[in-house]
Amino acid sequence: MNSNNSEEIMLQNAIYNSLNSNQNENKNQNQNQNQNQNQIQNQNQNEIQIENQNQNQNQNQNQNQNQNENQNQNQNQNQIQIENQNQNQNKNQNQNQNKNQNQNQNQNQNQIKNQNKNKIQNKNQNQNQNQNQNQNQNQNEIEIETDGKIFFQNKIQNKIQNQNQNQKKYFISLKEIIGKNVKKVLLTSFVYDIDFIFSSFPKNIPIYLIADWNQKIQKPGEKEIENEKYKNIRLFYPPKMKFGYFHSKILLLVYETKLRVVVSSANLTFEDWNLIGQVIWFQDFPLFQKEKEDSIKNTITNFETQLNLFLITCKLYWLIPIFVSPFDFSLANAQLIFSIPGNHRNFNTWKVGLFQLNDIVQKFLSIQFIQNEKNSNENPNENSNENSNEMKIENQNIKIPFEKFPFDSLMFQASSIGKYDNQDRIHDFITHACGKQIYENQNQKKEDEKKISNSNSNSNINLLKIVYPSQSIMKKLIQNFEHLNGIGQLFFQQESSAYSILKPFMYECVSSIFSRQNIILHSKILIAEHPYFRYYCIGSHNFSSSAWGKIYHDRNSKLVIYNYETSVILFEMKNKKEEKEELTNFLPFTYPPSKYEDEDLPWRNPFF
Repeated sequence: MNSNNSEEIMLQNAIYNSLNSNQNENKNQNQNQNQNQNQIQNQNQNEIQIENQNQNQNQNQNQNQNQNENQNQNQNQNQIQIENQNQNQNKNQNQNQNKNQNQNQNQNQNQIKNQNKNKIQNKNQNQNQNQNQNQNQNQNEIEIETDGKIFFQNKIQNKIQNQNQNQKKYFISLKEIIGKNVKKVLLTSFVYDIDFIFSSFPKNIPIYLIADWNQKIQKPGEKEIENEKYKNIRLFYPPKMKFGYFHSKILLLVYETKLRVVVSSANLTFEDWNLIGQVIWFQDFPLFQKEKEDSIKNTITNFETQLNLFLITCKLYWLIPIFVSPFDFSLANAQLIFSIPGNHRNFNTWKVGLFQLNDIVQKFLSIQFIQNEKNSNENPNENSNENSNEMKIENQNIKIPFEKFPFDSLMFQASSIGKYDNQDRIHDFITHACGKQIYENQNQKKEDEKKISNSNSNSNINLLKIVYPSQSIMKKLIQNFEHLNGIGQLFFQQESSAYSILKPFMYECVSSIFSRQNIILHSKILIAEHPYFRYYCIGSHNFSSSAWGKIYHDRNSKLVIYNYETSVILFEMKNKKEEKEELTNFLPFTYPPSKYEDEDLPWRNPFF
């Protein structure tokens, strides 16, 4: 019984517990439901809040959009206003521009009218000026196309050449010498500036250049110019003797109908042609005329022979048909002298250097001797006034008595003075420059030399005057002028110990033109004074044995020359009846020069 009661009690407890648990579960479920409901409500409230917020945001955005739209509308309105303003401004500007254009058109029309008037006036003025210029040019052309009877000085840059209108014709530039329409050129020079040559001559013509070269590092022959810019220039180095130089300065310029031969003391550099004093000679030679060719060729002059000899010696004989053969040299008014390196005999067919100088002077003396004898027989009171430059009796051999036609003086202005070891060398130069008699018969030579020695043998050597600047003159120039161009081109090579040999012959070299007194003279001029005439030898020859040659007196008299040189001789008659300008009035140095003072010494180049 007790067991049954306990079981009932346990069953009741179990039922009670299950009821309680169900109640608890229901409570929990209710609680959970309430919580869920609360959560849902909260969520709904949150959603409502979010919606409200979104609505507020949308409202704000809409408001902002409306504001932006209003702003845009305002901006558009402002833009429209600005555009309207700009349109108005543009209209005003266009109107102003139109007005200005109209005004400018009116002004331009007025200007055109004035210009047309001015053009007409200028045309008339230009026509008058052109007529005057043409007249002046024609006059200048007559002067520039020289007949070869005068020589010139170069124009110096930034210097007034001379105020005397009559003397201006004696000054000339390289540009004026070249002129127009040159077809081809042959140039020679000791030193050269390739850019100066290229800028001085037309770019489209063939240029043949012969120049000095360094025997230590170069060889004779054609030298290639690497720069393509100078493709129209061909450079040649002629064969030389040891210690010799190519010092010639001759230009051959070929034109349509003529050849212009130019002989000067100037190298092919800007400094030589524009900054220091030079002497220049040139003459034009026409092409051969067919109908005269045969007769002219039978009386060929020494001028053409010398040109041929020069080109042959330079190993450029193939240039003879271009620069020599086509032209007529029969009217040459100067005698061409070349010095060619080598050993030369006096009785060679072709004479050069000192032998050629003697030959030309002697032949001219022969002409004067014959003419004088003729005039003396016809009218003893008259002397010959005929100019005999053409040397028509070149092949005659006339012996002149030693006492006839003595020279008064020999004056040599040079930029370089060579070495002379004794007065015999100086005496050789003097006697040959005076046209001494050349003897094939040695007995006759001894007889005449005995006569000369019995007269006054010392008088011959006193003829010479060497014109070269002293140290005192050069120091004054250096003090008075900041810069002297060309000072490095003056050379006195005689050693101090042997200066006494040359001292008696030294004379001062001073510029003869005030505006050119600070100019270094690079000119080389020999002036021989005779009672009836004088001659000038100008070109590249300095006073040196290397240039003229050294004579070795053996049975046939050997002449040894080291340098290539080129000069010309001009003869000028002294006519007392007719007044005419003498070339001595237009020398680059003061003539006659003054002798050195006892304390004076020749200028020596400080760079050597």
